[in-house]
This record gives sequence, structure tokens and C-alpha cells, in this order.
Amino acid sequence: MLNRKFLWVLLLVSFFFSGGLLVLLLNGGGALDDSRSEVQRLRERSNLSLELVRQAWQGRSLSELRAALEKVSQNVDSTEPGVIEVGQIRFEYKDDLIVHITYFD
Repeated sequence: MLNRKFLWVLLLVSFFFSGGLLVLLLNGGGALDDSRSEVQRLRERSNLSLELVRQAWQGRSLSELRAALEKVSQNVDSTEPGVIEVGQIRFEYKDDLIVHITYFD
């Protein structure tokens, strides 16, 4: 009799434990979907921002860019010839004109 009660208790505990794990699994799946949606939204916003920066700065002079960056007190890195890096934006220039703008990771 005691053995039978113990088995029923063990069965109920394992049932509730399995149910809890199922809830956690479903919650994790929902969080993963939310994260994917957020990454997609941020990627679209990033592409839009990069396109706006390209339209505003491609073809303009390097001295204009330096003057604008000084106004906002932004640090400029020149790691290689013909390239200026501002944060994660890379401006490539030739003959004092900006020719290409990209993000880098």
C-alpha cells in the first residue's frame, strides 16, 4: 500500500515537473521569436540610417566631414590611408572626396 502511494506521488511530481519544463520551453521559443523580430527591425533601421548617411556625405569633401565631426566632438580614427573611422562607420576617401561609406563590425 505504501509502495503504491509512493508511486502515485512520484508520478504526480514528475507530471508537474514535466509541465513546468514545457512552460519554460514554450516561453523560450516565444522569446527567441521576439529576439529575431527585434534583430530584423534593427537591421532595417541600420540599413536606412546607412543609406541616409551615404546620400548626405558621399561625394562631399573630407574637410566638410571633419568640420561636422568637430562640432559634435566626435573622435576620428585614421587606421589606414584613405580611410576615416567614426564609431562603426567607415568613410573611404580619395583626393579629399568621400567615395564610399560602410558599417564595420
